[in-house]
Amino acid sequence: MVNKMSDDEYTKVLLQLVEEYERKLYEFTSSTDGKGFLQAILKGHLYIEQELNLLLIKHLKYPDHLDKRMNFIS
Repeated sequence: MVNKMSDDEYTKVLLQLVEEYERKLYEFTSSTDGKGFLQAILKGHLYIEQELNLLLIKHLKYPDHLDKRMNFIS
C-alpha cells in the first residue's frame, strides 16, 4: 500500500526542495560571481559532479559500490 501525502504535506516537501535549490543556486552564483570564465566553468563542473554524486548515493541500492575514483578531485 502506498502512503499518500496530504496537499499540505506535499506543499511542505515542495517548499523544502525550492529552498534547498535556491540556497545551492545562491551558493554557486556567489562563488563564481566576478571570477574568470575558466574558474566559473571549473566550479560549475564541481557543483554538477557533487549533485550527481548525491543523487547516485540517494537512489542507488548499493551506493557503497561506487568507485571512489569517479570524483573529478581524485
